[in-house]
Amino acid sequence: NIPLLVWYGIEPVVAADAKAGMMLANASKWDKITGFIYRRMSSDDAGRSALLSLAADMPDAAQREKVVSMVTENARQAHKFELPANWESMAGKLGKGTSRTLALNLTELESLAGKREATTAFFKMLQNDSEAPAVRQQALNVVLNAHPPEMLPGLVTMAMTEAVPVPLRRAIIQGLALYPRNETASGIRMDVALRQILEKNLSSEERQDAIATLTTWPEGARTLLTAVNEKKVPAADVTPFVVRQ
Repeated sequence: NIPLLVWYGIEPVVAADAKAGMMLANASKWDKITGFIYRRMSSDDAGRSALLSLAADMPDAAQREKVVSMVTENARQAHKFELPANWESMAGKLGKGTSRTLALNLTELESLAGKREATTAFFKMLQNDSEAPAVRQQALNVVLNAHPPEMLPGLVTMAMTEAVPVPLRRAIIQGLALYPRNETASGIRMDVALRQILEKNLSSEERQDAIATLTTWPEGARTLLTAVNEKKVPAADVTPFVVRQ
């Protein structure tokens, strides 16, 4: 409980002065307190910018990576990020001589700020079979958060491609729920896309994922019933739980 008591004492200082907060984080001997400080400082756009500005001048690459990771996590939860005015120079300092993990997080921040080229870079990583599973999952999360219409057909194709690992296919099918239900800018209707996925010879878990996504809005439910009536989808796949919905 001692770290919590210490945190309760310094939290007002951290909230009021980013530089003092960073000095306390550097002096902290408790990882828990350091984490509390970073989380408090990165809870809003102004705090995130201040934290990144201070982190850019850190000589310790591992410390910079930890700060960027914390900021990225908080920006993910907020589903947005406001790029500081001096972002280009700041990003160069933050990413200098560090790992790919840091580079990915910096690119994700740019995607959260609305930079389409950053989202496109992640979409290419998602489609790349040679990428590590963790990188492809991060890429999928970035794409789903931005949900660009032009990437929807590619996601649907991946969800129906046997060469794509099952866990990733399932994550894509579940994530399609984040797209607008009546998405047509991509040239494809969401309910039609999910029906196409259902009619593929997928695992029972993937079919249930598609059914669960379809039944989140009325048009999708009607499309599912039509597919069942046409015997394109086995009636047994529609569980009592789904019927109650």
